[in-house]
Amino acid sequence: MTGFDERAGRYDAPGGSVTVGHPGQTVPSLVEQYDAMVRDLVRRFDGRPRSIALPEVEAEIAMLIGLLTEMPRTLALENRIHFELACDMLAADPPKLIAARTLRSRLAAANYRAAPGFTRVLAILAGNSRLSAAVSALITVFLMGLAVIALMAAGHRALLREIAATSTLMQSLQDGSVPLLIIAIHAAFLGGIVSILARIQDFLTDPAAAPPVVFVSVIRKPFLAASFVVLIFAVLKAGLVSIRGIDLTGPAAPYLAWALGFLCGFSERFAEDFVDGAGETLSVRGTSTVPPQGGHDENRR
Repeated sequence: MTGFDERAGRYDAPGGSVTVGHPGQTVPSLVEQYDAMVRDLVRRFDGRPRSIALPEVEAEIAMLIGLLTEMPRTLALENRIHFELACDMLAADPPKLIAARTLRSRLAAANYRAAPGFTRVLAILAGNSRLSAAVSALITVFLMGLAVIALMAAGHRALLREIAATSTLMQSLQDGSVPLLIIAIHAAFLGGIVSILARIQDFLTDPAAAPPVVFVSVIRKPFLAASFVVLIFAVLKAGLVSIRGIDLTGPAAPYLAWALGFLCGFSERFAEDFVDGAGETLSVRGTSTVPPQGGHDENRR
């Protein structure tokens, strides 16, 4: 409720209560309150060049200021005490970086919940804690993975029915490539989920990660793994790069495809190393096919 309480001598404004000396005193506007808050936060770093000169502290101050400028003024005034605490922790000697980052992540989560559009939906899905964000992201990934696999399988079956009269194309699609790819993508999603479960403590103990950030970090991993496995599968089937012991045409092809997909999901380093190795191999092949430039050709007369 907004109004003036004469007994308490306070004016209840939307951005907080402002104490006034007498009924005739001018109540500061929202902009004036916000400007006074910013000046007060800046003054907390005056005379403390030693503690704020560290690169980590400077970066944290910059992110805190950026968050303050992004946040609506009313919300910033409501969380003024948290901004003051974060600034005091950064200005301390020695600085309390972990505590300041934790406060900043809480302020960022509040800013996400107040933001319009999809960011607010993301903040609602993530919840108010890093654990709820991780669990919500895992459930979302599992359901979306089932939907992706079901759609791919249904599309493959529909395509086979439509082109059944074309024997050549039908035979090329029935050689097992598409089913193997579906198996590999399913394994990539599963490997990503297992990797997240194995490393969930890393998400929960990061003081700088707000719940929406944890949600995005968790949900992106299986989809990156699926993209990697599609690329690796295409490279192997095209014969551009070969891996000793992996034959996607033999009787053990389904198991190999599943293991390949699971490794891509569980270990990002495996997928990145394979892509880097494939890029180097293709670069070497490309340079070896380019004719030498310049020089003297003895066979030329």
